[in-house]
Amino acid sequence: MDESIETLRSELEERLRFETLLAETSARFVNLPSDRIDSEIEETQHRICEFLDIDRSSLWQVAEKEPAKLLLTHFHQPPGASPPPERMNAAEWFPWTTKKVLTGETV
Repeated sequence: MDESIETLRSELEERLRFETLLAETSARFVNLPSDRIDSEIEETQHRICEFLDIDRSSLWQVAEKEPAKLLLTHFHQPPGASPPPERMNAAEWFPWTTKKVLTGETV
């Protein structure tokens, strides 16, 4: 019984740390001057990667005139790693998701 309580406590603490990270991230953007948005996005990607123990985070934006094209706007990765492509055909890489998004469905 003590082991299951300890496991539950550990899971709750981990969840609280993640929710705290999300709350802090949201708060940092509330009154952020527009000239600091890009650097704050990159810092946030770094913090999330560290928290989740992952190497990379990429943020893509849909091209306005080509909704099936993704444009790289921000990324975080280990030093010396090859950067992701600046443009990507979403329909080729993510066909199911692209179809859902282009038809207005929630993913």
